[in-house]
Amino acid sequence: MPTDTIARLGLRLVGSRRGRLADGSLVLMPLYLANVLWDGLLRRVHVLETGGPCLVGVSLLYGYVLTFEAVDSGQIIIEKLP
Repeated sequence: MPTDTIARLGLRLVGSRRGRLADGSLVLMPLYLANVLWDGLLRRVHVLETGGPCLVGVSLLYGYVLTFEAVDSGQIIIEKLP
């Protein structure tokens, strides 16, 4: 998540975690806790400060189907599995 978004949300720093970048290198990233309303349920999630755009971790999508159009302004659909 971008640094300015983390500051705006007032997230609490809880440590750091190593992450692998697209180029394969490992970096140490600040780790925060946040509460997210997901499919009607409040869930506590870890947030990594990346400086880049927000990304959804795969663990949050467990039990759902993700469909997306890989084009500019493409539609994204997340549906719960039956």
